[in-house]
Amino acid sequence: MKRWIAVIFILIVFLSAFTYLLIPGELKGSAVAYIRANPKAVSRQVGSKADWRKWWPEADAFIYKGKEYNITRPMYNALEVSVGRGEKKITTVLSVIPVSIDSTALEWKFELKTGSFPTQRIQQYRKAAQLKQELNSILSAVQKYYEDEKNLYGFTVKQTKVTDSVLIYTSKIFDHYPDAADVNLVVEKLRTYIVQNGAREQNHPMLNVMDLGNGYEAKVAIAVDRMLPETKAFSPKMVLKGGAILETEIRGGPHTIRQAFEKFEQYKTDHERVNPAMPYQLMVTDRVKEADTSKWITRLYYPVF
Repeated sequence: MKRWIAVIFILIVFLSAFTYLLIPGELKGSAVAYIRANPKAVSRQVGSKADWRKWWPEADAFIYKGKEYNITRPMYNALEVSVGRGEKKITTVLSVIPVSIDSTALEWKFELKTGSFPTQRIQQYRKAAQLKQELNSILSAVQKYYEDEKNLYGFTVKQTKVTDSVLIYTSKIFDHYPDAADVNLVVEKLRTYIVQNGAREQNHPMLNVMDLGNGYEAKVAIAVDRMLPETKAFSPKMVLKGGAILETEIRGGPHTIRQAFEKFEQYKTDHERVNPAMPYQLMVTDRVKEADTSKWITRLYYPVF
């Protein structure tokens, strides 16, 4: 009997020592996901609590597998996030790590004290393994959401090439933001000049509206099949056919278009692109004939290096 007690005691000592060797007093764990998206855009969106609701993997936002998640402190390219409730909360850090201009790593780290007793260490080890698995699942949802460029900017951008080579343009200054009727007057004036000179239109009218501070300047251009003579009202312009240009297509009225240009500017900055010429909108829809602005189709363009 004494021998069995001794054997059991030795086994307990051995298992305890083995547990102390394998499981340290503080466990460090992390989950990592790689996203095919711009680091600046991801960092900006991940830092928005409102955005979390859009990609959170469960219906009840900020609750996952019974654990509560709260952003407790924003940091540079990182967030401190508490996981759990009450005294069982664990402090974690979600970091955004730039990999390249179009690639981002998200690393979610945590530390967990395991306690003094072997049973506590085993329990905490299991808890850490479960937490790592749950963080990986959440990061998978983040990855899927942000790899769709529309969820970062509201639209998808593609780089294409300039197809036109000759433009004719004119401009008009307004004391208010020009509406569809205002712009149409400028377009028709330009079209009349094109017809008078025996030229043909090659594409939809282009529009750029510039805020002058005390008014707005609407610049309208149309691609034509040949160079036209310059006058006080009309100016021809050669453009670099085949040059790089960023393009996206949107649906909506003036407010939607202006918001899209702001997002497009953000895209250009995020991707460190330089525009050698002014951006413009290609008015695919005849805005005078189509009164419903939600049906307007507009392509936005940014010439870039």
